[in-house]
Formats: sequence, C-alpha cells, structure tokens
Amino acid sequence: MDKDIALLHQKIDFLTEQILVSQRRQKEMEELKQDLTPIMGDLFKTAVEELEQVATHFTYEDLIFLIKKLLRNTRNLIVLFEQMESARDFLQDAVPLGKDIFNTLLDNMEELNKKGYFELLNTLLNTLDHIMSSMTPDDFKKVAQFTEKFVTAAKRIVNEPQEKVSTFKLLREANSPQVKQSMAIGLKLLKAIS
Repeated sequence: MDKDIALLHQKIDFLTEQILVSQRRQKEMEELKQDLTPIMGDLFKTAVEELEQVATHFTYEDLIFLIKKLLRNTRNLIVLFEQMESARDFLQDAVPLGKDIFNTLLDNMEELNKKGYFELLNTLLNTLDHIMSSMTPDDFKKVAQFTEKFVTAAKRIVNEPQEKVSTFKLLREANSPQVKQSMAIGLKLLKAIS
C-alpha cells in the first residue's frame, strides 16, 4: 500500500508541475498579449489609414485576387528569387574582374595618350569638322567625281605597258588643255593647303 501511496504522490507531483508550467505559459502569453495589443492596435490603425488612401482604386476582391495569384505562382516566385540570388552572386564575382578590366583599360588609354594618339585624333576631328562646315554638298559631289576619275585613271595607267617618254613628248602633253587645267587645280590646292 505504501507503494501505491508513493505512486499516487508521484502522479500528484507530476500533475502539479504540469499545472505550474501551464500557468507559467498562460501568464507569459497574457503578458505577450498585453505587450502586443497596443502595437497591433497601432499597426491596424496605420493599415486602415493607409488603405483608406487607396480605397477608391483597390477593393477586397482585388486583394483576394492578388493573394490567389501569388499562391498560384509560388514556384515561379521561388525561381525568380533564386535567379536574383544567382545574379547577386555573379555580380559579387564580376565586380573585381570589372575593376581589373577598367584599370587595364585606363592604363592602355594613358599609354595611347602619352604616344599622342588622342591629340592626333582631336586634330583629325577638327580638320574633318572644318572640311564639313566649309564645303557644300555640290563641293562633295565634285570631290567624289574627281576621286573617281583619279582612281580610274590611276588603275588604267598602272595596268598599261609603260613606254619610254622623251622630254619633248612630256612638254607637248603638258601643253594640252586637260593637263593645264589639272595642274592649275593642283597648284590651287597646294596654295590653299600651305
């Protein structure tokens, strides 16, 4: 019988301990509720105020539709988040590489600058700008015709068999109107350039 009484005392002690644990949890929950009640009240009040501002543009049906849409596309959202994480990881790996490439590019550009390439390019651009602003479309057509004739004549002369030419023949050729006109144009260009 002593064993039964001892066993009964054990069970009573266990139940008492469980009641005390339960009371402690209930008290903690009550304290948490008291702490959270003002916060939740403020949060709810703020949410109501914020939702009032969009009430004309947004209904509860819209919210339910949005929640359903999010739930249906959970897998897609997870894939999207994983892709964003992968992109972030890639950027973390690529930034040092990009810095190295940028520094190498700066070094190469500094070297080109020391050699005078940028000054030459600037001069060429200024010259081209001067030519473009001082010539008319008709002038460009004339230059194009002249260039075309020059290239055609140069090809023909290079491909012709070369004959021996005497000084007298050169003087006679120089006396022709076409040669005189070409020489006059050449001299005018040389004067203009100098």
